[in-house]
This record gives sequence, structure tokens and C-alpha cells, in this order.
Amino acid sequence: MANTNIYIPQNYSYYNIQLIDGFGDFAGGENVYQGYNYDTASAKATVASWDKYTKILSVATVIGTFTQNSILRNVAGSAEYFIGTLPGSGLVYSTSITPTPNTFPPVGPYGLAISSTDNTV
Repeated sequence: MANTNIYIPQNYSYYNIQLIDGFGDFAGGENVYQGYNYDTASAKATVASWDKYTKILSVATVIGTFTQNSILRNVAGSAEYFIGTLPGSGLVYSTSITPTPNTFPPVGPYGLAISSTDNTV
């Protein structure tokens, strides 16, 4: 039997959340959530970046929907802020990577198709 690897294209999207009153810091790669605890959270995400001066939290891998005036916490329990504004869709930057060829058996040259969208305002 032949060893066949199947590549699943990945999409990366980042969303900015403006936080207001609260305390603590966030670290890239850590999990954050909206709700009383992580297991029952109504929204979850992974921190992409945190600017403690502007209180803008960039998140990726969002599951659920973050809502204004709710509390956002990190799993470590060292940060807790109220969610301020969620401008528009909140989508800031997205990248989609698709291998070529993406068929089996492969037809044509190998490569990648990369598309990026920057919605920074």
C-alpha cells in the first residue's frame, strides 16, 4: 500500500477585541474565554497578540461569539477584562494556504496558492 499524505488547507484569521476595565496581561498562544469557566464558556480563542497600553487583544481560532460588556478571562486566571467594542466583523487579517495540486493523483506542478486579506483600519 502506498504512503499517501493528505494535506488539509489551513485558514488563519485574527480578530481585534477592544478591552476596557480590568487587570492582568495576556501572552501569545494562551487560551482566553468569555464566561465563568473555560469548560462552559460561550466563546473561546487563542491569543495572537496583546497591547496592554491600548488594551487591544488580537485573537485567533475563535469558537463561539464574543459579546460587548461581557468578561473575558485567560485560562491561567491572571487576567480579566470587560469586552468593549467589537468593530464590524472584527476581522483584521486572514490568510488561506492551498496546496497545488490539491487532487489525487497529482496533476501539474507542485506549489502553494496563498491569499491574504488585511482589513486593518
